[in-house]
Amino acid sequence: MSKIQYFKYATAITVEIDIYDFWLPELITSDLVVKADIQISKDSAGSAALHANDTLTWIDRGRYTLTLQVAELTAATVTLSVIDASDPKVFADRKLIIHTFGHVSAHFVSDFSVALATASGIVGLDSKVDTITAYEVAVLEDTGTTIPSLITTLSTHDAAAVVTALFAATGITVEGTLTVQKMLKILSAWIAGNWRDKPGDATKQELLDADDASTVILEQALKMSTPYRTITVKI
Repeated sequence: MSKIQYFKYATAITVEIDIYDFWLPELITSDLVVKADIQISKDSAGSAALHANDTLTWIDRGRYTLTLQVAELTAATVTLSVIDASDPKVFADRKLIIHTFGHVSAHFVSDFSVALATASGIVGLDSKVDTITAYEVAVLEDTGTTIPSLITTLSTHDAAAVVTALFAATGITVEGTLTVQKMLKILSAWIAGNWRDKPGDATKQELLDADDASTVILEQALKMSTPYRTITVKI
């Protein structure tokens, strides 16, 4: 199983890792994982042991927190692999992929935390929109979204309009205010792809949060006539 998260480049962080039983489809009930079970790889390089100061902490049923030092996040993509080398295995292998942002060597050059630190969630990106790179545009297009007006919108340096254009081009119905934070939350959930049938309604499916696997991010309804699918943002 894989999980994707996004953190600022060269920043000490704490991530949560869920560990499942190898034989049963449920979280482990006791502390079975040790720090030596976790390997780290930066930008597809060979796996290595964690930094001596990284710490792994058991919280409760299947839940661990892993604190990583600044040096661990000096890469565009950081991959953490939790592997049970025992025979027979007692817990299922787990992979956590971290994409960094906010640095020229990060996966995303733009510093999203600048916008998220403001009240509106988008103020502060205006000064960065005019420096968005072709790579970042390609990343947006790789999500499967066609945005004909993207370049025109970027030229206005209007961060709010950029977010509006992204949602409008997908045909997604949004409940509430559009923000960059909401957009990133949706992209993260979409990449993780954790869908489920909506409880009590067999005609709809729900996309769950990539972090907690319980918060409903999107709701999808399939139809026999056009539009064949409608998607509503639930956050």
